[in-house]
Formats: sequence, C-alpha cells, structure tokens
Amino acid sequence: MKNCRLLHGLIVIMFSIVVARTVVSAQNTFRIGITDFPPYTYKLQDGTMTGLATKIVQEVLRGMQVETFVIEEYPWARALKMLTNGKLHGLYTIGKTDERAELYYYPDEPLLMTKWIFFIRQENVGKLTFTRLEDLKGHLIGVMRAYKYTPEFWDFVKKEQNYIESAYEEIMFKNLANDRLEYVLCDYAVGIAMIKRLGLENVIVPLAEHPLDESPVYIAFSKKVVALDFVVRFSQELKVLKMRPIYQTIQQEYIGK
Repeated sequence: MKNCRLLHGLIVIMFSIVVARTVVSAQNTFRIGITDFPPYTYKLQDGTMTGLATKIVQEVLRGMQVETFVIEEYPWARALKMLTNGKLHGLYTIGKTDERAELYYYPDEPLLMTKWIFFIRQENVGKLTFTRLEDLKGHLIGVMRAYKYTPEFWDFVKKEQNYIESAYEEIMFKNLANDRLEYVLCDYAVGIAMIKRLGLENVIVPLAEHPLDESPVYIAFSKKVVALDFVVRFSQELKVLKMRPIYQTIQQEYIGK
C-alpha cells in the first residue's frame, strides 16, 4: 500500500510537470497581440496581419510546429494590460525593461534592432534640430502612450511638460503635419513608412543623424499562460532563423537592404 501511494505521488508530480511544460499547447489558440506599427506590424485591407516582425514571428512559430495561432491588433496600452492578465500569450514588438521582466518572459534573442529618432516638418529644417535633450526645450513633442523611451528622455519631458501622448502613430504624424506638434519621436522605419502611407513625403522629414536611442525589440510572453521552456525554445528557433537566408529576405522585403 505504501509503495502504491508513493507511485501515485510520483505520477501526480510527473503529470504536473508535463502540464506546466505544455501550457501553451493545451490552449485551443495561441493568441498574440500587436499594435499598428508599420513596417513591423500592420493589417492589410483583407484583414491579414503582416509586417517585418510579423513574418519573423510566424516563421519561428511554424518552426516550433505551433500551427494554431492568431495575431490580433489592439491599442498598445490595452495590449500590455491583456498580456499582463494572461488574455494574450504574446505581444510584439516590445522593449525590455526591469519592470516588464517581472511580468513577462523574454527570449534571450531579440526579434530585431530599432533606431528611435525625431521627425519635424520640412519647413523647420535648420530651425529645429536634435543633438541633445536641451534642443527640445520649449517645443511640443509627440510620443506614444505607454511606450518605454529612455529614462533620461522621460525625466526631461516630464519636467518640461512639453509632450503629448497618442494611442497611434498616425495621429502623431497628422498632428505634426498640421502644426499641432513640433517634434515626433518614432522608430525610424515606422516613421518613414507612416510618412509614405499618409503622403507626407514633402511635409515631414527625419532627423536621422542623431538617434535618441538604438535598442532591441522582442516578443514578450505572459507568465500567466506560457511556460518558460516554450520561451527558451522560441529563442533557439529564432537564432536558427537568423542564420537562414529567409531572415534577410524578410528584412529586404519591408525595409530594404
């Protein structure tokens, strides 16, 4: 009888480990969140999700044989809340901070690198510049709500009270074009794509020579519904993908060489 109880206990423990390790596959659908962030993430007219980061994530998941997944678009702040609460399994493209690392699992390998720069109106070239934070003093800056820019930047603009938050990049660039903002802070590739989408190539220009920051972006996974070993396997598969020609092909498709 004692041996039977011991055997039963071992079976329960092993079953618990298996369940913990396969928490993702136990779900009917693996749900991933994005925000409109072209050329990294965006929706086509037929509703299909695409973009540089989307194609990378799709390739990695297929390599892991995760076939049943959906990618859904939300405002950024809402997507973060859903990830925290376990209503989303994953969210990309997202920066890594100590605070977020307490809430989410991050792969060791980033999806890609981003460069954060300021955009201004063409008419202000030579009048407005950016080489240091003091250049922004007295000027109104458009930023994205709930985005993690550099601590130094946030300290500066909160002290100066010279920023306006938006839920979408499109709103920021329209406000810049309409002279409601003087600067917009945005990822370089995202900003160029947005300018082209809105037909503002002759109105808005990038200040690309002095980026505010260059940083990696990741897919983050909810600790509530995703097992750590899944995240490790994702990172391993991503490293393999980056060594394959298709990774460069995807980059060239969306942002050129």
